[in-house]
Amino acid sequence: QATTLEALLAGMQNKSGTPAPSQAPPAGPPKAEPEPKKDDPLATLLAGLKSPPSKMTPQPEVKVTTTTTTTTVQPPPTGIAPPPTPPRPSPPPPAGVNGLPSLPSMPPKAGSPNSTPPTVGPPRAGPPSVGPPKIGPPSIGPPKIGHPAAGVPPGVAGVQGGISPPNIKVPSSSVPASNNSSGVIQSMINQAPPGSEIVIPEGVYNEEVTIVKPVHLIGRGKVIIRGFGQQDTMYSTGDDVTIENLNLVQTDTHSGGALMVHSGKFVAKNCSFSSETMSSVSVINDSKVTLDSSKLFGSYNPALSAGGDSHVEVNKCKIKKSKIYGIHAIQNASVVVKDTIVKKIETVGIAVQENANLDCSNTKVEDFEKEGISVTTKGTVNLNGCTISKSEGGIGILVQDGSSANVSNCTIIDCKTAGIKSINGAIIKSTGNTVKDAERGVGYLAESSGVINMSNDSFNGKCIASCAAYDKGKLTGSGLTIVTQGVGILLYDQAYGEFSNSSIDKSPTTGVQVRGGATLIMREVNITHSGALGGMFFEGGIVTLEKC
Repeated sequence: QATTLEALLAGMQNKSGTPAPSQAPPAGPPKAEPEPKKDDPLATLLAGLKSPPSKMTPQPEVKVTTTTTTTTVQPPPTGIAPPPTPPRPSPPPPAGVNGLPSLPSMPPKAGSPNSTPPTVGPPRAGPPSVGPPKIGPPSIGPPKIGHPAAGVPPGVAGVQGGISPPNIKVPSSSVPASNNSSGVIQSMINQAPPGSEIVIPEGVYNEEVTIVKPVHLIGRGKVIIRGFGQQDTMYSTGDDVTIENLNLVQTDTHSGGALMVHSGKFVAKNCSFSSETMSSVSVINDSKVTLDSSKLFGSYNPALSAGGDSHVEVNKCKIKKSKIYGIHAIQNASVVVKDTIVKKIETVGIAVQENANLDCSNTKVEDFEKEGISVTTKGTVNLNGCTISKSEGGIGILVQDGSSANVSNCTIIDCKTAGIKSINGAIIKSTGNTVKDAERGVGYLAESSGVINMSNDSFNGKCIASCAAYDKGKLTGSGLTIVTQGVGILLYDQAYGEFSNSSIDKSPTTGVQVRGGATLIMREVNITHSGALGGMFFEGGIVTLEKC
């Protein structure tokens, strides 16, 4: 356009400024050229076109393909920041006033408050902006603990879209025991996005691990994580944490155990936990923990301790070699035990105290010194299908101090002091249970206002008495089968007993004894093959017999 206008001007005036040959020179002194009017758009346009053009830096081409539905911007090679794409010129403006072309509106400077990106293609709703195309996913870096990972690459669980997590493998090495943490596993947990699966090769890792986010740890081969006494070997506050095939060991004598679950959901499968002094596994607050097919080795404290408002499920586990409790439930904890073995406990196999709850089924408690299961709680206790055995001086099931328990379909064998005992106002509902051999004691014992209500229970074997109550204790029974090598039923010291539809057989001494102000009511009870007497009723006793 500038070249054309210059030619136009040359036609009106030669290059030296003299008049053209076809025209006469003007008379008088030459007149000064009038200044262009400020409002003259044509003059303004010409003045702008005469100025030298600005230099432009060549830009790489960015192809824009427009269809009727989408606009696709092909980005430059990954890793190279694309230069700004210059806007395409607008279509020619329509004719303005008096047939003169309208001045093009100049776009505001980049970065100005009113700047807007120009558009490309034909006008339509929502035109795409032209500018530097975005390149791929955001940058990747190790996520901070406790926060979602920013810029997670594809294939990582926890990102939107439900993509499965990667296998993040700990470097294969056996970390030698020392007083310093190797930090290998902890480092991988810190770097892994939430929901990741971390595979740990066989070896000994001398470190203490803290978990604060969802993660899945899997051991390949024999994996031992050994704590060195600064805290618990593994401490978890993360939600949805799972560990498999790991052996957690704490050898320090004061500072921590093998596992502490402070909060969140935690699952352990096919793991083992051992501690020299503190509880091997501790669960507190509102944690939800499942121990499945695992081993817990106790020490001077309970192998498993559950407190706070926690909920713990123990499935197909082995708990042994504790000096105090195999399982200890306190405060408001709820513990569910299924298909588990608790053995070689120097005091109590399972203890439930304060306001804790226990639901125990198909579980074996054996080889203990005091009680197999001890209940001192205001909470709910249900025992079903359990086997409790082998205590030289202990009690199979002890419920005391106003507590209550439902005991059904259990077998109590060779507990020398008592099979089932209620004391100090406790109440036991006993249904379908079998007690065998209480050589130096009693099969079913109600003492000091304790109560045992029996239905379809049985006793067979050695004892002083199969069923006994004293000091205002109370026994009731229906459908009982007693085959005894001691006294069948013994009541004294203001005790109370009421039995119906039952049988007492083979007592070498006496089928029934009542003394010391006790009360006995029997209806349709058969007493057979007693070695001495069917019944002995001493002064002060109150006895009612009907159809016996």
